[in-house]
Parts: sequence; C-alpha cells; structure tokens
Amino acid sequence: MHRSTFIRGALALAAGLACAAASQAQPAWPARPVSIIVPFAAGGGTDVTTRAVAQVMGKQLGASFVIENRPGANSFIGAQAAARAAPDGYTFFMTSLTTHSINPFLFKSLPYSLSDFAPVGFLVGTSPVLFTASGNPAAKVKDVMAQAAARPDGLNFAVPNASARFATAMFRLKTYSKVVEVNYNSTPQAHSEVAAGRIDYIFGDFTAGGGLYDGRKIKPLAVAGPHRLSTHPEIPTMAEEGVPGVEVEIWAGLFAPKGTPRDIIDKVNAALNQALKDPVVQDIMRKGTQDTRAMTPAEFGAYVDAQYQHWGAMAKALNIQPE
Repeated sequence: MHRSTFIRGALALAAGLACAAASQAQPAWPARPVSIIVPFAAGGGTDVTTRAVAQVMGKQLGASFVIENRPGANSFIGAQAAARAAPDGYTFFMTSLTTHSINPFLFKSLPYSLSDFAPVGFLVGTSPVLFTASGNPAAKVKDVMAQAAARPDGLNFAVPNASARFATAMFRLKTYSKVVEVNYNSTPQAHSEVAAGRIDYIFGDFTAGGGLYDGRKIKPLAVAGPHRLSTHPEIPTMAEEGVPGVEVEIWAGLFAPKGTPRDIIDKVNAALNQALKDPVVQDIMRKGTQDTRAMTPAEFGAYVDAQYQHWGAMAKALNIQPE
C-alpha cells in the first residue's frame, strides 16, 4: 500500500472514531431538567399558563420542566438571566411584549439585547381590562373620568407591567384625565391592592384577577382592545364606552438563548403547539380570556418583529420618552 494512501486511511478512521466518541459523550436531549425562566411573579397570567403548558410538554418530550420566576426591575432580571444562559437547550425564556416590544422604547439602555434570543413559539394573546374595586360606585368609563375631574390629585392606577403602563398612558391621553401611576412588581398583588380600595384602578387581566372577580372583590368596566372578550361578551370595549384609541394587545411567547440547536428549538416548538390543544390548558386560557394560535419559530419571529414596530409607533404617538 502506498504510504500516503495508508496515512489518509488512518486519518479518516481516527476522525470517524472521534465523531463516534463525541456522539456517545453527548446524551440525547433532554438528559436533565429543562428550565423555563419567567420574568414575572408566580400567579400572573404568563406564569399560570406557562406552568400548565410546561407540564404537558414534559409528558410529550419525556422531560422535567422547571419554572424559574425571576420578577422585578421591569423584567430586566429574568431577561438578563435568560440572555446569559448557555445555549444548550436546557434554558428557555417565556416572556411577553414587556421585554421585546415595550422596554426598548421605555429605556435608553437594556441589560440584554433582542438579538440575544431565538424565537421558539407563540403562547397566548389577550387585551387588558379596566378593573376597580366592587365598592367603587363607578359603573361606566364616563364615571371614571368624572372622578378624575373631581379629584385635584388625580386617580391612582396600578402599573405592574409595561402593557398596563401603556394602557394607562393611552387612557390619560384620550380622556385628559389626571392619573398617578403606582408601580408594582407583582400583577396579582396589584389586583389585590385595587380590590382592597388602596388603588383606584388597574388595566389588568382575568388570569391574575380572576379569583378576585369570582369573589366579587373587583369588577370590570371596559376592555382595552379592539373587540369584546369572547368569554365575557358583556364587558364593552373602551371605544364602545366613548373612548376610542385605547387598545392594547398583550402577547406572550417562548424564546431560547441565541445559538440553541435548531433541532431542539423545533422539538420544543412542536411540543408547545401540541400542548396548546390540551383541554386543561384550553380551560386555563378560557378563564384568563386568552387565545392562541400555532406558529412556527419563523412565524413567531416575524410576529415579534411586527409587534416591535407597532409599539415603537405607539410610543412615538404617546410621546413616551425613554428613561
């Protein structure tokens, strides 16, 4: 045998053995628990739905999904942790428009970049609802406006997240009402403060405030969206109440750290879309007045890009200056 031929053959054999050893050294995914970071407190809309979906996904993929709530600092804490995580398929990020559509227009600098994440799939979408304590005599949006006009110091609005902040800003702009924003790190806590009468109003949701609504502690006045909620068709929209232009679409979706293997992203996307059809998950979404639709990673990425453009235009229209 010619010496060069022998050497080439030996090198090819060595390379093949090395690849085989590498494949044996890397166990099939998932080989250990998978974390899903949620940048909101436990009990909020995104958290509740994520937990239900993760349980179904775990059964499909033979994986144990662990929910890590990392709320606070305008979702900076959770987003930064997810952005810095190893892109090995063992960390995902279930977030909302707060981190990807709104924060870029509220803050001059972020501790993360949108390019740090790869889109995986769409979770849910809904619109916020204007809630107040059941004991508040206001029954219509015009009553809220009258209260604001009668109080020199204005009305207090709980603001636990960016979507509530935008809805509150729209309300202030469209009604010329004096509003004082009171920030909270927890959406359920903000609803509880409204129920107790310590805060006047909140643009909230039925997932975080559903228990208080069922217990007749809070009451809805209007939907800050383009149409009525299918689960609560009795609640009028802000436009129907005489205040057009107060419309917000709240969305949530799953991301992975940039560089996560494509085959893992595709597996998780398929499991997510299947989990959204689960009866238990569907019931939770119905109670939270959430809807969903299956999206591929590419479709979800295009949706997120479009939402970024939409909220950028809205921030400009509301003259919201980044801090």
